[in-house]
Amino acid sequence: MMSIPERPVPPFRITGALTGRNLFRCAVLQVGASGPADGLEWRTVARHCGRGRTPFRAQASYMFRGVQPPLRLCAGWTLTEAGQASRCDQYSPPAAGR
Repeated sequence: MMSIPERPVPPFRITGALTGRNLFRCAVLQVGASGPADGLEWRTVARHCGRGRTPFRAQASYMFRGVQPPLRLCAGWTLTEAGQASRCDQYSPPAAGR
């Protein structure tokens, strides 16, 4: 009996723009990724400080078990503070087939 080779799943794209209204605030957009021992690691894909817009494009791979990764938008007074994820809104995509 011959086995069927696995088909690689291409990454999907995330596009958008971060828009700032406050001169003294920063924001980062982070995508979850599979870490060691099935843990969750956050990778920063976009950052913005001050007023204006910052367009971004990112590619993300599916996580373990074929699940789309969660996204989170974090805010802070500096990029470092925003990246430490003390004030975040998280979006988890619905499970496939539901």
